[in-house]
Amino acid sequence: MLDINGGTLTVNDTTTGVSLGQSVAGNAELIVRNGTATVGKISFGQGATVETAVLSLANAGSLYVGIGGIEQVSSGVGFVSTVTLGDGTLGRR
Repeated sequence: MLDINGGTLTVNDTTTGVSLGQSVAGNAELIVRNGTATVGKISFGQGATVETAVLSLANAGSLYVGIGGIEQVSSGVGFVSTVTLGDGTLGRR
């Protein structure tokens, strides 16, 4: 879990960026609240296993995504990705 709560995260990599999920079963979550995340790309899932990836924007958080965009990488049958856009700002980097 990566929780940006009142801080700042900057990831300039547009190839891999922030990866939510891994090649083995598990869960991953990126929460942006009361802070700012500026990332080149967000990737959901890295393998074909059972896992959950969550991206949540809430509580006046700001998320700016670069040219890498937001991509579902995993093709696993048991993979679930969730994006929750609440009270915050979503923009392009």
